[in-house]
Amino acid sequence: MDNLEKFIQQHRKEFDTQRPDPKIWEQLSTTLPNPIKTNKVSFVKKIAVAAGVVLLIGFSYVAGQFSANSTKADPQVAELSSLYDQKIEAKVKAISVTTKDTLWKEDLFQLEVVQAELQQELIESPASTKDEIIGAIRENYRIRLKLLNRILNKTAKTYLNTKPTTHERTE
Repeated sequence: MDNLEKFIQQHRKEFDTQRPDPKIWEQLSTTLPNPIKTNKVSFVKKIAVAAGVVLLIGFSYVAGQFSANSTKADPQVAELSSLYDQKIEAKVKAISVTTKDTLWKEDLFQLEVVQAELQQELIESPASTKDEIIGAIRENYRIRLKLLNRILNKTAKTYLNTKPTTHERTE
C-alpha cells in the first residue's frame, strides 16, 4: 500500500462525515448541459385529449342531426314535441323549486332515452308502423307528465301556494 491509501484508510471516518458545500452543486448544475427530455407520456396524453375532443364533437354533431331529423321526419312528432315539451319543462322547474331531491331525474332521464329510441325507430322503420310508433311516443310523453305530476303532488306545498289537483289532465 502506498502512503495515500494508508492515509485514506486511517482517516476514512473523517472523509465520510464531511459534505461538499451546496454552492459547489449549484455551480456544477449551471455548467452542465440540460438533458434532453423525452416526453412520451405528455404526447400520449395530448393524443388522448385530442381523440376525446374529436369524439365529443362527433357525438354532438350526430345528436344534433338526430334531433333535427326526428322532428323533420314527421309533423305529428313535431306537434307532440311542441305540445308536451313546454309542459314537461314547466313541471321540472316547479319540482326543482320545491325539492332538493334529484332521484326523480334518473327516472325522467330513462324515459327520455326511450323517447329518443322511439324517434330513431320512427326514422328507420317502414311507413306501415308509423302510427304505432307515434302512439308510443305520445304515451311516453304522457307517462313523463304523470310521473312529474305525482312528484309535484308530493312536493308542491310551496309552489304557487297550491297543490296540483289529482284530476289535472296530462295531455
